[in-house]
Amino acid sequence: MSRLKPVVTGILAMAAMIGLLLVVPFETAAQQAGSGDPAAGVIRISPAEVYQKVTKADAVLVCAFKQEAMCKSIWIEGAVSLNQFEAGLSRIKKDQAIIFYCGSGMTSERVAATYRKMGYTNIMTLDGGIEAWKEAGYGLVEKQ
Repeated sequence: MSRLKPVVTGILAMAAMIGLLLVVPFETAAQQAGSGDPAAGVIRISPAEVYQKVTKADAVLVCAFKQEAMCKSIWIEGAVSLNQFEAGLSRIKKDQAIIFYCGSGMTSERVAATYRKMGYTNIMTLDGGIEAWKEAGYGLVEKQ
């Protein structure tokens, strides 16, 4: 048994090495392709950071829904709807700070990734969406 131990250990080590050799190229290819994550390059920020940026007018805050009715139920003061944002897109610089938000964070990440791919470089999302916003003690307003 003691003579087999070094052989088994060697085989396991070689198998592990082969496994690593097979895994590494795929990870590298994924990294080169933007990690496969559609939201790569999109920064998630806390409700407190969103509040601070919007209060100081350091960022455009955008409700990530196309449907006005959905935005109306989760309206944050100072926000614009996605439709309003898109209507004024020609006036927005590619490096302008833009924060997207939605109910849970999923829709805003998808929308943010779209704008990131369009060349906008300072894209953020409200981490946790409107639920995190409310849990942090921030309020909503009625959309006019």
